[in-house]
Amino acid sequence: MVSLRADLAGRKQTGGRGMSRPSRCFEGARAAGTALARGVGAMLARRGAAGLFVAGAAVLQAADTNAFLTAWLDAQRGLRTWSASFTQTRTLAALREPLRTPGRLWFAAPDCFRWELGEPPQTVALRRTNDLWVIYPKLKRAERYPLSAAGGEAWRDALALLDAGFPGNRAEFEARFRLLGLAETNGWMTVRLEPRRARARKFMREIRLTLRASDLGLVANELLFADGSRLRNDFTNAVTNAPIPPERFDPALPADVQVVEPVQP
Repeated sequence: MVSLRADLAGRKQTGGRGMSRPSRCFEGARAAGTALARGVGAMLARRGAAGLFVAGAAVLQAADTNAFLTAWLDAQRGLRTWSASFTQTRTLAALREPLRTPGRLWFAAPDCFRWELGEPPQTVALRRTNDLWVIYPKLKRAERYPLSAAGGEAWRDALALLDAGFPGNRAEFEARFRLLGLAETNGWMTVRLEPRRARARKFMREIRLTLRASDLGLVANELLFADGSRLRNDFTNAVTNAPIPPERFDPALPADVQVVEPVQP
């Protein structure tokens, strides 16, 4: 993940609350990048798409793409919650060895998620309705990004990448993503997605999902960023449609936590 702390440099603070213009609005969405995992794989794991695949690394034809998207959209109708443990591996050109960190994530339809990176959590990213929060517990710092405020369109576009697995309908999905490939190799499936909007591709050029061919269960996802960095999440202990307390998606910030809000462009 990418910390937002770089955006705090030069931030003017008043009474414990700072205001600044973020250098790149997509940085906050990258901090919440793991949230994508809650969607795409969970829906695929439900049902319906297994018959589209054959042994070998086959690329989808147009008819297969149509059938896959139909099954995908149909499968998500029954998805209410999804949670899992994960190990995140981040690869950067500047580092000789990848960074690996354990974590947990929770999702509740239609748009609530909580992602905790580290044990105990070093970073918490959560969304509830129209706010994105990135919280640093040890630093007693929290960043709030209002998605419904004027000028929040770029933020909403960024989070749309993380909602890849939850298209409200086919038109919505196809407006956001292009399905580049769907293949099976040695019992593992790979789904490749590309953002359609040029602005989104400046941030994230591709999303890859790894699934078990036997039951379409999510094994891993990988986010390929435009700067050449990669963020891969390997999942275990996934649970679908178990009750999640609403307070899981509440920031519940202690009084001594400093809250910083970016100025909308």
